[in-house]
Amino acid sequence: MWNIPFINFYLQVKAQFFKKMFHHEMKEAKEGRIVIEDITPQILKEMLRFLYCGRLSNIKDICDELFIAADKYDLEVLKDQCELVLLKNITPDNALDMYVLADTYNGAALKEEAVRVLRSHKTKVVRDAETFQEFSHRYPELMFELYKTN
Repeated sequence: MWNIPFINFYLQVKAQFFKKMFHHEMKEAKEGRIVIEDITPQILKEMLRFLYCGRLSNIKDICDELFIAADKYDLEVLKDQCELVLLKNITPDNALDMYVLADTYNGAALKEEAVRVLRSHKTKVVRDAETFQEFSHRYPELMFELYKTN
């Protein structure tokens, strides 16, 4: 759990998520603080570094979590930066995870690249009939994309 002083945070952060929180009669505005319980200290530190300094520091290993936090807190510029890092690091081994991440948190470019990588490595991802059936049930749109003819 992280408590962030209201004035400093509000003056520095111009994110819609936080603006909405402080412009309504919400608990955060009344208490003068924000309690963030759903991200790790490392993710919060990088998010704040980006907000205050406009830079990121060695985020390759946490980029997926930071992408999720940026989406939740409506930090589009940070989300875009994370998506660029994720795009550079997509592989056949993580492409399905990247597809799910992109689909869940609206990363259009990441989703498109994940489909491209998955399409060119289908046999590695969908190895047998059981896996095919599971993926078809869980990700019908993805399976359509992988097996449609162009």
